[in-house]
Amino acid sequence: MGGQINYATTDVVDGRAATVVLPNVMRNIIEYYFGFVRKKSKLADVLNELTEKEMDQGHKAFYRYINRGSHSDPTNIGLMVDVAPDVYLERFRLIFVTSNEEEHYDSMMHS
Repeated sequence: MGGQINYATTDVVDGRAATVVLPNVMRNIIEYYFGFVRKKSKLADVLNELTEKEMDQGHKAFYRYINRGSHSDPTNIGLMVDVAPDVYLERFRLIFVTSNEEEHYDSMMHS
């Protein structure tokens, strides 16, 4: 997980990839992880909770984008274009923290 995120973040920051690549990588990681540990229904609840708490519309769009699954709805991509990578990374971390999976996040991001 850490490697994929680090490469995507570097590519976005250096202008080699569009900003929207980063949330797409994050969505793939989240879908795989929560599917693997059989917590997809909990993930949907967590994403809905985080969306409700989020004040910024662009950040709400990130959670909705993650929650809709791969390639099912591009509606929220337009709202996320100018979001800084560190903002995405913090919200990505919050998904794991809110779902009580922070230990996995920490171990993978720091490996």
